[in-house]
This record gives sequence, C-alpha cells and structure tokens, in this order.
Amino acid sequence: MLNYILFLNIVLTVYLFYNQSGRFRESILLAFLVFSVQIVLFAEVLSIFSVLNFPYLLTLWLMSTSLLAYQVSKSPAKTEKLQRLSKAIISDFSTYKFFCIPISLILLLTLFLALISPINNKDSLTYHLSRVMYWIQNEDLRHFATNNFRQVSYNIFSELAILHLIILGKSDFATNLVQWLSFLGVITCCTLVIERLGGKPKTQWLGAFLVASIPMVVLQATSTQNDLTVAFFVMTGVYFLLNYLQDKAFVNIVFFSFSLGLAELTKGTGYIFLFPFCVWLGLVMLFQASGWKKSSTWLGFATIILLSVGLNLGYYWRNWLIFHHPLGESSGGMSLDNHSLVALISNISRHLSLHIGIQSPGNIWNDFWTSQMLNLHQKLGIDISDPLTTFGINPSFKISRLNTSEDYAGNFLHFFLILAVSLVYLFQSKKQSRLSIFWFCSISTFVLFCALLRFQLFGSRLHTPFFLCMCCFTAMVIADKTRFIKILVISLSFGVLPFVFLNFQKPLLSFKALTALVQKLRKVESNDMTLALYQKKSILFSTYREVLTHEGLDTQATEFLNATEYLLKEPALQSVGLDIAGDDKDYIILRELVPKGIEVRWVGVFDPALVKLTKPDFKPNYIVSNKHHQNAIIYHQHSYKKVYAEQEVALYQIQNSTSTK
Repeated sequence: MLNYILFLNIVLTVYLFYNQSGRFRESILLAFLVFSVQIVLFAEVLSIFSVLNFPYLLTLWLMSTSLLAYQVSKSPAKTEKLQRLSKAIISDFSTYKFFCIPISLILLLTLFLALISPINNKDSLTYHLSRVMYWIQNEDLRHFATNNFRQVSYNIFSELAILHLIILGKSDFATNLVQWLSFLGVITCCTLVIERLGGKPKTQWLGAFLVASIPMVVLQATSTQNDLTVAFFVMTGVYFLLNYLQDKAFVNIVFFSFSLGLAELTKGTGYIFLFPFCVWLGLVMLFQASGWKKSSTWLGFATIILLSVGLNLGYYWRNWLIFHHPLGESSGGMSLDNHSLVALISNISRHLSLHIGIQSPGNIWNDFWTSQMLNLHQKLGIDISDPLTTFGINPSFKISRLNTSEDYAGNFLHFFLILAVSLVYLFQSKKQSRLSIFWFCSISTFVLFCALLRFQLFGSRLHTPFFLCMCCFTAMVIADKTRFIKILVISLSFGVLPFVFLNFQKPLLSFKALTALVQKLRKVESNDMTLALYQKKSILFSTYREVLTHEGLDTQATEFLNATEYLLKEPALQSVGLDIAGDDKDYIILRELVPKGIEVRWVGVFDPALVKLTKPDFKPNYIVSNKHHQNAIIYHQHSYKKVYAEQEVALYQIQNSTSTK
C-alpha cells in the first residue's frame, strides 16, 4: 500500500505553496495541478521505455516527494501562518456552520463510501479500469488490440491517476478517490471563483454548499468515471482566468494552460466547456490596454498552446499512429450530424429535460412534460429521436423518474433554482459587468455542448461543469436573500440525502424500505426488473460479489466472475484470450488475472485499425467467449473446445493444453 506516498506528495506541495502565499485554498488548487502534471509526465516518460511498472514508478515518486520534503525542511518555518489558518478554519466553521455542517457531512459520507465500495459502474468495468489493467500488463500506454475502442481512443487522465494508485497500492482499493478528490477540489475552486467575482465569505460558503449538494456531483464523487475530474480542471481554468483579469500575472497563464491541457486530457467535453472562457481570456489579452501590441501577450498565447498541447502530446501521437487523427475515435458517434437551428433547439430542450424528472403519483409529472416535449418537436418538424441528433441505436425518448444512478440522475432542484435566478437576474436593473460576462460564458458552454454533441439519455453527468459555474453565479445573485437562503439550504440538505445514502450502485441504506412507496406511486408488474434492482441491501452488509453483480441481477457480471473463478482453479494457467463484445465487462477478469501474472489479450478483434495490433504468436490456454452456442472455436489454427458454459459466457480450452483439470 505504497500509494500513500502520492497523498504525502500533495500535502507537501500544499504546504510549500501556502508557506509562500498564505492562501490556503489556492494552494490546494495549485498542488492538485502540479501533482496532476507529474502524473502525466511520469507515466508518459516510463511508457516510452516500456518500464511503466512498480519499481520505476515508485522511484520517481520517491524522488519527487523527497525533493519536496527537502524544500519543506529548508523553507523558513512560519508557524504563525499555520496558527492563523487553524484559527480561520475554526472561526469560519463557527460563523458559517449553517453551510459548513452539511458540507462536512456530505464530504465525510462520500469519502467513506468511496473507500469501502467495490467498483461496479458499467463504464468503469468496460473501459475506465480495463484500459488501466492492460497498461499495467504491457508496462506502457501504447494502443492494444481490443473490440472496445474506448479503451484506447478516449481521453486518459483519470485513468492515468488510477494507474498510479493501482501500481503503487497493488489493488484498486483507492481508485474512487480520484473523483472524490475532484469533489473536494471543485468545492474549493468554486469558493475562489466566487471570491474573484466579488463575493464575500458568506457568499463563498453558500456557493460551496450549492456545489456540494448537486445530486450528480455527489454520486460521481464515489465512482471511477471522469465527469467530476474534468469539471475540476474546467473550474480551475475559470479561476485562473479570473485571477489573470485581476492582476495580469503571467503565472496565471501558466496554470490556466495546465488546466486547459488537463481538461482536454481527461474528457472530450473539456474542450467545449472551456472554449467560451478561452475566448474571454483571448479578447482581454488582445484588446485590453492594446495588448496585441505587446510581446508578453503573444508569449502568453504561445504558453497556452505549448503547455496544453504538450500535456496531450503522447495521447495525440498514439491516436495518430493508429487512427490517423489526434483524437482517434473519441467522438464515438456522439458528434452531431445536423447543425440546423431546429436541431439545436431540439437538443437544448432534451438536455434540459434530463433534470426535470421526478417520482409522482401515476407518473403524472413526467407524462405531462413528455407530452410537451413531443408537441414541441412536432411543431419544430423534427423527430424527437432523430438519429442525426440522438446517440444510440433506435433510442426512445423519455423523461426518467427521479433516480439515484451515477449515470442517469438529474439535478432537479438545482435546475429550477438556476433557471429562476437567471430569469430574475435578467430583469435586474443593476448588473455587475464581470458577473454578466461570467453568466454569458457559462450559458454559452451549455449551448455549445448542445450544438456539437448528440442527445443521450445518460447525458446529465456531462453537464456537471455547467452546473458548477451556474452555482457560483446563483450564490452571487441570492447572497443577500437571508430568509430565502435558509429555506434553500434546508431544502437542498434534505433533497441530497437520497443521493448520499441511496446511491443506486452502492446504497449505504437498504432500498427494500422504499419498495412499498414505489408501488404506491406507480403501477408495478410482478416481473419488473427495476423494482428488483431496488431490492438491494446496504453495501455495509454486502459481499464483493453481491455489490459487483447487483446481488446476481447483472447476469454478465455474475457469469464473468464465475468464469474467472473457474480459471483460477487451473494451476498451469498462463494466458487467457478474450473473444467478447466491445461493451462487455472485461475488468472483472482482468482484476483477478493480471496481478497474478496471467497474460490476458483480446483475440476476436474485428476493428481494422486495431486488429493489426494483435500478437500473432499469442496462444492462450483458454478463451473467454460470448459465442457460447459453439462447441469449439478456432484461433490462429489452434482448436479450442468448450469446457464451461453459462447463459452468456463460455470457456474454451486449447486442445493440446497440458491442463491438469
């Protein structure tokens, strides 16, 4: 468990920045950014030489942490700063306990859940964690043969951070902490954004509470997806932009560049959500005080390009080698193919609808809004599930009921709060110019998002950066509405409880008590799978198998785990081939086999760009396949006989194997 050295590295970096500047919250952001840059550089350098393994990675982190410890020992001890900081924290907690108590409870509960919860999110099991295990096996970041192009083509930063945790910790125990630390980071960053917009301490704490109570943010804080991590880098970019507007210091350009590069490296939406703010920064640099005439301005532009692109260079290059495009196939069919005004209105309305679903008697609320959406699209003359604007095969539009899934949950209360506050602000006579520009840029991010990407039913989590920006704006507008704030804090505190305690993937409390309520609110068939899934018991009393397989209701996860247990009984097992579909949960197999030195590779690859990466000399002892109806399969002129089969998965053993089974 040597991954604690990573957290020590962060703490030492925070101390050094704080000792220099005396700004604790800003020191946290700076430390996170410097730490993230190290994650990228260490992984990329070791990958070049194919030595991305425990000894080399530990050596680099020991060198970095030792250097930081030396700097700390040599820096003049400023105990008065630390004393002042502790007094300020105690004073703030006492003064603003109305905000601090719920924020602290949410942070502690999500941290606890992140630490105890096994990974069972579908995206994590199919590509986020899977790609990490292939990198560990190969000891580099090069592309590999696979039927899941997301494992090689999608942006990589979150997985790089997870890679470091798994290699040094020799387990996936701490992998959820990447998103949880991003949760802590966005709360911290949003308070600083509000400070730069002119907000007082009370407004900053209000903004922190609004962010901490966003349902999707709370759910993402305990997962290994990357939506909260990219949102963190977007918000740090916004903060350093506002910092630059205030003091024009070049260091803000440097950290804005890091934020931009890391956002790009984390998720494709990072480009979109920072673009309006990049335009704002560019216009200020060029035209404020005739900046276009100054060499420092052009040096700033060069710095932004070099640092942001530099951080992505390895990722771009690997994609270029295989897909002949720096982004590879990262769009994954999600780019919009109809760019008309009608398509834009359709997309905006549908994306907004992801946040208005609730549970209601007879589903009356959702049915009403669904009918309104259908009427709107009929008037627009466009199919509500137009394949040119909608992601998925034959998708069917619906407004989902209120749920606590990490993939589908909406931000119901926050959405209507932001909408109401924005409308009030538009009709205010007195407006702060910087806040107005910030609001316009925030709205522009959402419009741009809808203009470029197809609608998808699981898209609410992609809106996280927009909600963070708008929470900062909302806090600024309602800062002096004391009575309203009290009602709001109480309402949101109760509203976020289901998302903290009843996370669909990992409930702290049992869902069984809610069954009767669900049955009262809507008609439930006896074989309703949704209701069956909501019969899960608390994660506190569940085994790894029960959490991973949703207590046996996830057939594929159950059968993959069974097949893995079967394979592990084979003492001569050296290699396993995967002949499965692109969206299958191969991490379940990789998690158990790769750490034991058993080579796992895809053998049924059909993508023309990736099939050439298969190893012609790879002769696995077994092949895991979803072609369970066949009694035998042929791979590289070797015959494999079916020796184990279930409903979806079968195991095939090589015929000339020296198996002792």
